[in-house]
Amino acid sequence: MKQILQLVFLLLTYTTFSQQYVNGNLSTGTVSNSGVTAPAGYTWSELQSNVGEPSITNNQEGESVGNFFIYKFADDFIIPTGQIWNIQTLEFYVFRFVAVSSIPVNALKAEIWDGVPNAIGSNKIYGDLTTNILDIANSGEAMMYSLKNTNFATNTGSGEPAIPIKKIWRIRGNVNVTLNSGTYWIVFQMVPINTTSDDTWVPYNRYIGSRGVPVNAAGKFWNTSPGNSWVNGIDGGYPVISQNLPQDYPFKINYTLTLNNSEVTNSFFKLYPNPTKDQFTIQTDATQSVLPQTAVLYDIRGLKVFETKINAIENNSFTIDISSLNKGIYFVKLLDSDKVIYTNKIIKE
Repeated sequence: MKQILQLVFLLLTYTTFSQQYVNGNLSTGTVSNSGVTAPAGYTWSELQSNVGEPSITNNQEGESVGNFFIYKFADDFIIPTGQIWNIQTLEFYVFRFVAVSSIPVNALKAEIWDGVPNAIGSNKIYGDLTTNILDIANSGEAMMYSLKNTNFATNTGSGEPAIPIKKIWRIRGNVNVTLNSGTYWIVFQMVPINTTSDDTWVPYNRYIGSRGVPVNAAGKFWNTSPGNSWVNGIDGGYPVISQNLPQDYPFKINYTLTLNNSEVTNSFFKLYPNPTKDQFTIQTDATQSVLPQTAVLYDIRGLKVFETKINAIENNSFTIDISSLNKGIYFVKLLDSDKVIYTNKIIKE
């Protein structure tokens, strides 16, 4: 196959643009489970029941930042193959159990690890938990209120929407680190302004109609009492007989994405026009003996977004309509059976 295709490597080129990674949902909409509308300009961040299980609900809004000690938190993220991220800012969330008019923390610290923090073989590759990276000027309200499940009368906190007080705050920190593809862990720590009571919390993710996403949920917090160890973030549910479910923490990563376009292509194929608006054409060499049967497009996250069979090749060419796709950068792969015989990048304007 290699001899037939005569693969060649293109010159290494790069495409760069700004992106945001969002680790999970936090807002659950403007109307609570019990039918109460949030204050103007705000949404709820309400604990949920699984669809079809109205008598069971989440019971844990998050984990305490701490008073006499400071918890640290950890969660993972993945940089897809072929991508390079230059990370500029990180965003996390907190709320208090009392009404406050300004962000309830005065410090944010963060580390990035190449594996589970403190595990054998894992290495810290950026940051520390002594340097305050808080960008207070660009932190502020997340325009959400945290709530228990208001549709479940026996769950603590029912009726909360009548007087919402647990305002969620967005806490931003400035960083500067470039990472290649791989799995990473963020460790973050926030120092509360109020250290006399245990009422400053980092929320768990919220998923509408679901108590959580147990698959790949990886949130952890550092428990200093007892044991000094990483503990999985777990929601035990209400009532107590409910299934325990692992949870994630919501955070955002703002970064500049660089695509490593060292694509392996086939000199017997040509793709045009590129960029394009609605469709593109693949021209094949008349001497090419291996012809594609399927065309597949992937987005920059590596997710398959389009697939079509190639039923006819006329005049050594065929056209693919991508008018249904959003504007952006995609990777085109042509397959002969299950073997990739051509790869290229295309930009839809």
